[in-house]
Amino acid sequence: MLVFYHGGYWRSADKAWFRFIARPFVKRGAVVVLPNYSLCPSVGMDALVEQCTRSFEWLWRNVASFGGDESRVFVSGHSAAGHISGMLLAHDWSSLRSSSGFPIKGVTAISGLFDLEPIRLTSLNQDLRLTAESATLNSPVNLPLPARLPLISAAVGGLESDEFQAAEPAFRRSRRRPLMQHRRGSGAPLLFGPPFDGQSRAPIQQDGPQSDGTVLRRKTCVSCLSAITAPSGCFPRRKSGV
Repeated sequence: MLVFYHGGYWRSADKAWFRFIARPFVKRGAVVVLPNYSLCPSVGMDALVEQCTRSFEWLWRNVASFGGDESRVFVSGHSAAGHISGMLLAHDWSSLRSSSGFPIKGVTAISGLFDLEPIRLTSLNQDLRLTAESATLNSPVNLPLPARLPLISAAVGGLESDEFQAAEPAFRRSRRRPLMQHRRGSGAPLLFGPPFDGQSRAPIQQDGPQSDGTVLRRKTCVSCLSAITAPSGCFPRRKSGV
């Protein structure tokens, strides 16, 4: 199962914009789920992260009813949901008693935001309403690693702003593990690579699937997700659904 959370600076967008994510994975026999979550400012960051945590827990507990396998559940997210992916990675899942020791087999964070303090200092905070404390508590770079670290892949666009460009190296340093460059089929626990050349919100256009150039970005996104899921056995080669 691939669980994909949408981006939108925690305050916009909808899972329907990213339906194209599902098709290539479903064709290969995987189950794909795109949860929604309440947006800021209707909820704060603590509540938003809690919603995503609960949605993932429910999906993991019920994965078999969708034709999936609890030992092969992957999480991915774009932009703000790269942050959500990082928060799910850092969550204490010991109560689930996963047979593998950790319920998430792999994480792909695409143009993720892993440190919320710079975001707190921008105009976005009019909607996010972050405090210094909540920004710290909800920043993956400040949170400890799980006891069993799954495969992690992070990607960033070559034309991203300086803060996006800095986010991936900061996340990498915070993980404190030996790294390899992003290479398809690598068995390394952490995969970080150079920016996607010519991509400004790589690999997904945030303003919806109807935008110019979306086909290229869709292909890039699917390639990025496949790089982490395919080598690790995400595809069960059986009939499943979305």
